[in-house]
Amino acid sequence: MAASEHTLEMPVKDQTTALPHNAGYPVGAAELDRLISSIYDGITESPPWHCALEYMRDLMQAAHVTLMLRPPSPESRGVMV
Repeated sequence: MAASEHTLEMPVKDQTTALPHNAGYPVGAAELDRLISSIYDGITESPPWHCALEYMRDLMQAAHVTLMLRPPSPESRGVMV
């Protein structure tokens, strides 16, 4: 089968340039994975995203966190959790 002229080839990431674990970033891969999973799962919670927001607050050592679902605009006040 011939390759399509619209085939997109992605460059292979050079493993020698990978950043060391937690190189100045506040969260590692495992924490980020857990946070993203909790955001996806949060729609089924009551109230929605309670666990995700609580985890984000703890992870970032913040007093408050907000999840913005739709930013404010001239036509809408926006939606925040």
